[in-house]
Amino acid sequence: MRTSSMFQIAAVKSVSIKKYVQDSDGNWHDAQNVDDYPTHYAGDTVPYRLVVTNTGDETLTDVQITDDRVDLAGLDPLPDGLEAGAVIPELLPGEDNAVTIEYSIVLGDEAAGGSLINNACAIPEDAGVEESCDPAGILVETSTLSWEKVNAGDVSEYLAGSEWSLVRVDENGDPVGSVIAVTDCIEDAAADCSGPDVNPEPGKFKIAELAAGDYVLTETRAPAGYVLDDTQREITVRGDTEFEVPIENTQSDVPQLPLTGGMGTFAIFLGAGSVGLLVAFALWMQRRRSRIAIS
Repeated sequence: MRTSSMFQIAAVKSVSIKKYVQDSDGNWHDAQNVDDYPTHYAGDTVPYRLVVTNTGDETLTDVQITDDRVDLAGLDPLPDGLEAGAVIPELLPGEDNAVTIEYSIVLGDEAAGGSLINNACAIPEDAGVEESCDPAGILVETSTLSWEKVNAGDVSEYLAGSEWSLVRVDENGDPVGSVIAVTDCIEDAAADCSGPDVNPEPGKFKIAELAAGDYVLTETRAPAGYVLDDTQREITVRGDTEFEVPIENTQSDVPQLPLTGGMGTFAIFLGAGSVGLLVAFALWMQRRRSRIAIS
């Protein structure tokens, strides 16, 4: 008669982590290859989700969670599921006991122009348990803002020569970063534009390499012969953004002289002075002749 030998199966300790990233429509992506990378823009807030599972059959303690681009332990408040030091104090076996952690990062300007991959890891306190890591990637692009300047009396006429200020603002309307001074680029090609405006057509503007966010646009100098419109126009920029309605200027009732210095201004005053001297000389000659005739 055969009898079965007794044997024991060793306990298994293991952990896995899965990282997801959310797109602008609220969908979560595994984002393991570039075809699944969602597109975001510099300045965006990007949500991430981690799912940490004990895949063994014994409870794990003090599992530290890290992200190579985010100091999770420094977040205030800490994401749900984590305690001080970005640690899961106790992780029970099985998918039903998995811990879900969510947090967000803000993309800086330096992230624009390519892909951004960050890697999250679950590191058990027990040195005999292998850590688990999982990356997720996104594509990061910059935004643009476009607008047009036209004659209020004929909106088909684009007006050249206006100047503007563009500044990014926070939720309170306070400036964020430096003011962008914009001058109308009038060139043969965009490559010839040397300032922020990269649209070479007169009266048409396009500002590139912007971070996503809220901006205020203000005209600081009107086209020659037109009245300044210093209205502060607010707009949220993300991706290719434009003012849907052209910005109009009305013609000035008073002719504008080019009093900006240089030979033009000097010539105006010199001409006016010369005319005055000629008139005075003519009056003096007329009076002199009158006195001679009386004598």
